[in-house]
Amino acid sequence: KVIFHNDENGYSVLSLLPKGKLDAIVGVGHMILPEPGCLLKLTGRWTTHPRFGRQFAWTAFQVERPSSLEGIAAFLSSGLIKGIGKTLARRIVDKFGENTLFVLDEEAYRLSEVKGISAGLAGRVEEAWKAQHGIRELIVFLEPNGISTAYAVRIYKFYGAESLEVLKENPYRLAM
Repeated sequence: KVIFHNDENGYSVLSLLPKGKLDAIVGVGHMILPEPGCLLKLTGRWTTHPRFGRQFAWTAFQVERPSSLEGIAAFLSSGLIKGIGKTLARRIVDKFGENTLFVLDEEAYRLSEVKGISAGLAGRVEEAWKAQHGIRELIVFLEPNGISTAYAVRIYKFYGAESLEVLKENPYRLAM
C-alpha cells in the first residue's frame, strides 16, 4: 500500500507485506509509480527512523509481474491505469486470460474487444501502460551505472518516453 509518494523525485513510503508473513513493514526509497498490490523484490537495509521507527530502506527494486489471473486483475485495478477499476480489470482478464499482459504489451488495440472499453479508452490505457513500462526500463538501464531512481525520474520527466533511446544513442547528453 502506498503511504506517501513524491512525484518530483519518486521518494516513496510503502506498507509492505513480506512473503510468508502476516504483519506489514514500512519500506522507504525511490520508486516511480508505486503500485498497490504489486510484487516487489527489494535490496537494501534495515534502518530506524527517530520518529517513525524501524523501516526497510531499499536501494534497488525490481517489480515482478503477477502470474495468476487474480494477481493480474488486482494489478490492473490497483490505480496504475486511470479508468480501469475492479470490474473492468476482471472483464479484461476474463477476455484474454493468461495472455492479458501480452495483449497490453503488444496488442493493446484489442482492448476495445472488451465490453465497456471504447477505442478512446483503449488508446488511453495503451499510453498509460507504455509510459509505466518505459520508466521501468529506464530505471533498469540506469541502475547498474549507479544512477538512482530519483535521477531516473528527473531524466524521464525531461526526455519523456524517448528517454532510453536518447541515452543509448548519446549518454553524455545527461552532462549537458
